[in-house]
Amino acid sequence: AKAVDAPVTLSPVSTSFGAVPQRSSKPLTRTVTVTGWGGAPPAITVEGSGFSLVGTPSVSGSTATVTVAFDPRKAGRGHAQGVLRVGDAAHSVLYAFVK
Repeated sequence: AKAVDAPVTLSPVSTSFGAVPQRSSKPLTRTVTVTGWGGAPPAITVEGSGFSLVGTPSVSGSTATVTVAFDPRKAGRGHAQGVLRVGDAAHSVLYAFVK
């Protein structure tokens, strides 16, 4: 199926944490909205060095609010990339630059 026909959508489709000092004292967070599934919500996971889910997604009907964190202390210097996956249906690319 084409991405435009996908039943599950993410907003935004890519998320930037910007340029972050490696010795930053706490992780930065961003919110992604997931919509459009029927039935039980699919598994939501995050991959990538320094990236993680914060808590449990807040679900209302067929919409979920997902909070993703980036901790530069757990990533090496330079470009960091991760992926937020919603089952096999959709994904959002995560970016940061550790300086």
